[in-house]
Amino acid sequence: MTQTAHGVEFTRQPSENPKSAEERAAILANPGFGNYFTDHTAIVDYSVDADGNGGWHDARIEPYGPIVLDPSAAVFHYGQEIFEGLKAYRHADGSVWTFRPEANAARLNKSARRLALPELPAEYFLSAIREPGGSRQGMGALRRRRGPVPAPLHDRDRGFPGCPRCA
Repeated sequence: MTQTAHGVEFTRQPSENPKSAEERAAILANPGFGNYFTDHTAIVDYSVDADGNGGWHDARIEPYGPIVLDPSAAVFHYGQEIFEGLKAYRHADGSVWTFRPEANAARLNKSARRLALPELPAEYFLSAIREPGGSRQGMGALRRRRGPVPAPLHDRDRGFPGCPRCA
């Protein structure tokens, strides 16, 4: 299934084991921090072609689960990973409002620049949190990868670059 949110098209693969309404209600009654996770994660890939031109693509919502990374991924060796948390509040009418998500998108990109990682267009960030299955239930990982090699925002490139983004 493909859906479009705020100009970004997401392919959606529903979870085979979503939480029941009762489980979700119990979690939301006392969520804590880092104790519970969503049924889905938003993933957007980044790749660089042979000419060195890069871009974000393949936006999708997938079931939440482990992320497979090569042991030589730069995130392990150079700490090139960004976590950008969001604040969301449930209102009396049951709606969920995020607090200044545009500021979160800007902060993510500021961190990306500092780590020599590609910036994620704000519309991808905002679409990922508003996408059904990825929004009011939480946002997952944004991954980076290069070329034909099958990447929070983290660098999952293989190899040991001697300088930022050298291949």
